[in-house]
Amino acid sequence: MELKGIFKRFPKNQIYCTSCWAFLSLLVDRLDPFLKAIPINGSKPRIDMYAILRHLYYDVAGFSIPRQLGALLDIVDPHHLLYGSDYHYTPTFGCEALAGQLNSTRLLSDRERNDIFYNNADRLFNSRD
Repeated sequence: MELKGIFKRFPKNQIYCTSCWAFLSLLVDRLDPFLKAIPINGSKPRIDMYAILRHLYYDVAGFSIPRQLGALLDIVDPHHLLYGSDYHYTPTFGCEALAGQLNSTRLLSDRERNDIFYNNADRLFNSRD
């Protein structure tokens, strides 16, 4: 997307990555230098993958603790994280287990946890901007 300048042309667009796209935070250390080193259409693009990832919003559905969530928090502001249970595709016991992991992780403060479960989605989907 950024190769086409999407984020520069539409800076107010909010892109929501569902189903634990947090794995991108594990790949960014490989993607960023690769994209800076490999010419595309004869020139090296000026792409900052870290800035792109900071712009996106992430659903932390799936079991993202401890590695994916930790890596994502190293890059992304916690206000860009939302809890999505994937219910009804994920059985109730799986949703409860994931919520329990988020509730008990030391990676998040109580305020960040509350934001992930409730406030971040409200801000994202009910913004008046």
